[in-house]
This record gives sequence, C-alpha cells and structure tokens, in this order.
Amino acid sequence: MSVKTKKIIYPVKLFCGILITKKYFQDLIIPIQNILIQYLNNEITLLTIPKDFIETDYYINEMGQTYRLWIFFENLINMEELSHIKNITNKIEIEFQDSYGNRRVNIDPGYLSMAKVVLASTKNYTHRIYIGNNIFAEVTLFYQNKTFNSWPWTYPDYKNDKVINFFNKIRKLYIKQLQDLKYLKK
Repeated sequence: MSVKTKKIIYPVKLFCGILITKKYFQDLIIPIQNILIQYLNNEITLLTIPKDFIETDYYINEMGQTYRLWIFFENLINMEELSHIKNITNKIEIEFQDSYGNRRVNIDPGYLSMAKVVLASTKNYTHRIYIGNNIFAEVTLFYQNKTFNSWPWTYPDYKNDKVINFFNKIRKLYIKQLQDLKYLKK
C-alpha cells in the first residue's frame, strides 16, 4: 500500500494589469488605487511606472491613447478567488466610465505563482478555461529554464523582455513572501 502525501496548494500573488486613458490619468489613478484597495481588501505594495501602451490599437476607439501599468497587492490570495476579483474589477470599470459609456480604465486581474502568470477574462477562447462566475482564465506566461516564457496567445505587452524580467523579479519576491509565511523553507 502506498502512502499519499498531501499536496500543498500555495496562495498566489495578486496583481492587476491596468490600461488607463492618458487624458484622465492624473484624475483617475489615485481614485482607482483607493477603490481597488477598498473592494479587494488588500493593500498595494507596488505600482509600476506608467508606460505608453502601443502594442495594439484595440482600445483606441473606446479609450483613446492609454498608459499600461501593473499594480501588485500585499496579501496573497487563493487561486479560486480570481473569478470573483474579475467581477469586482468589471464593476470598477463601469464606475469609471465616461458619460457615453466608454471605459476610461481597463483592469485585468491575474496572479503570479512559481510556475505561471494567469489572467482573468470575460471572453472565452480556445486557450481559456472557465473558472466560474462567467469568467475565464488563461496561462499567459509559464516558468521554465529560470525565466517566464510566452505562449503564441500571450498579449504582446506581456511578451516584452522588460516585462518578463519584471515578472521574474516579482516571482523572487513572491517566493520570499512564501518563505516568510512559512509555506516554503528558506
């Protein structure tokens, strides 16, 4: 008879990929941070410097020129919370719409684990799986050979070498956090 060992499912590092219209950036960034903290009940530990989002013109008609940035949160979450968090961020997007119903911010929550970066979406596609609450998820980056790597479907701004290096650094911080919380040995 073999003895089965219990698998540990580690909590993951929550983040939000943010696209925000340049026109209203200064007026919106602080309120968006505050509402994310409030609704997600989680403090922000890292906000990246906004960069011009030029990888695609998908959002131009609705949002105009945008900035891309990422927000990382202090408290780790359980993976199964992602669909609920995506529904919260969808509501936040609606709260910040302009008077014509156009989004001024796009908030895509995801998580980072030791093995992957996962993003939530409301859109189904061949490489996405349903995770409940009308939300799908995709593995956007996978960790192999000491770095994150992209898939053919990975969004262009996540394929960028600087972004991959950034997520590699966040992974190291995440592992340290798991060690500090006694999930992993130092």
